[in-house]
Amino acid sequence: MTYKELFCQSPKYNRLLRLSVPLVLASLGLVFMQFTDAIFLSWYSPTAIAAAGIAGMLNWLLLSPIVGTVSYTGTITANNLGADLDNKTGSMIWQGVYLALIGGLITFLLSFASDFFFSLTGHSPDLQVFETQYLRILLAGGVLNFIACAISGFFIGRGDNTRLMVAQLSGQVANVVLDYVMIFGKFGFPEMGVAGAALATVLSNLFTIAFLTYWFFKRDNRKRFITCDWHPNMLPIRQLLRFGLPNGLQWAVSAFLWSLFLAAVDRIGTVELAATSIAFRLNGLASVPVAAVSRALGTLVGKSHGELNHKDAVAYMGHGTVVCQVWMTLIAVTYVVLPEYYFELFKSDSNSGAFTELMACGVTLLRFVALYCLADSINIALCAGLQAVGATKWIFKGVSIVTFLVIIGIMFADYYKCGLMVIWSLITFFIMALPPLWFFRIRSGAWKSIRVATES
Repeated sequence: MTYKELFCQSPKYNRLLRLSVPLVLASLGLVFMQFTDAIFLSWYSPTAIAAAGIAGMLNWLLLSPIVGTVSYTGTITANNLGADLDNKTGSMIWQGVYLALIGGLITFLLSFASDFFFSLTGHSPDLQVFETQYLRILLAGGVLNFIACAISGFFIGRGDNTRLMVAQLSGQVANVVLDYVMIFGKFGFPEMGVAGAALATVLSNLFTIAFLTYWFFKRDNRKRFITCDWHPNMLPIRQLLRFGLPNGLQWAVSAFLWSLFLAAVDRIGTVELAATSIAFRLNGLASVPVAAVSRALGTLVGKSHGELNHKDAVAYMGHGTVVCQVWMTLIAVTYVVLPEYYFELFKSDSNSGAFTELMACGVTLLRFVALYCLADSINIALCAGLQAVGATKWIFKGVSIVTFLVIIGIMFADYYKCGLMVIWSLITFFIMALPPLWFFRIRSGAWKSIRVATES
């Protein structure tokens, strides 16, 4: 392909950005919801917000294999549309819902082991009580999260992102309201604290599911996509497991690495952990538009792959990478030029005494973030493209190998107390080592023979 074909086609940028805008807005709503949740819990109790952070991380580690599996309905839907297999789409979504129910049963059973998980941490009894409450409710209600992810695939796979945005924003608004009511015990509800925050998160999924289900069963969708085809079908289930399960396992591997990384930083010191947490939060906010663009990119690449138009699939990967890279480059420059400004946002009267040390550490860490976020934008875009063409097993293997090497390095650095800079260097190496893998796989063309669309 020529440089112009790969990076300079205006219609492709237009399609990509048009699909991305609703997803960016929905993602910003998610950030606002998480921010509000953190504020409410911090008002309730410092122990509560600490427990929610730790338990939330473990919850994601346990849920990610199932979320990654059932979310793959969106990729298969996009491929089906490209292959003119619209009539297979409804059945695929239903099979995703059935897998979501099975996954919900698994996490429900895991919820009974919540106290055991935290008994191994050595945390204070008060913290363990809050951690157990939060994790138990999230795991028990995980099925609603899974169902919402499975049905969302019907909309994102077709590029119907405006309706998806409305449904997700409705759930996020409901979460904020329920948080306030249940954490503090307003309007006749009992004061539930951290348990109320977890319950609000679970129940808010019902609002998202309600909107998505209503649109899923609209007459036009019933006719074109056969959305009433609820019969169990092993073929699409096998497809979801073949492509979606490696996708979910790759998410779990990454979540485990980041958990281990934070645990190692925690053992270095409180200031170092606080600076690391702030740096991660800043990077997470900056990554919101990139993640949204990557989801839109996956839709366009998947549809092109279903059409067997591999030239367009690669072109969308190139254009998506440019969009993500431009955004992240702008953010990286501000991390280098204005690091103190970012950390001033987290200054308060309660931490003013230790803030000088915190900022000195944080400014250095933001330079690490500025370096690796340039590679991370490539990772997010190209990984989404490769997932859309069904190369999930290869991605899982590649990420697992690099993760294993970095885990050995972190454990070595932790044992010999090598310090914060060494551990951060290892995690930066992890992120920057991945782009060559994606370039190699795309260049090889091996993915072109993978058939993701539902077969008869």
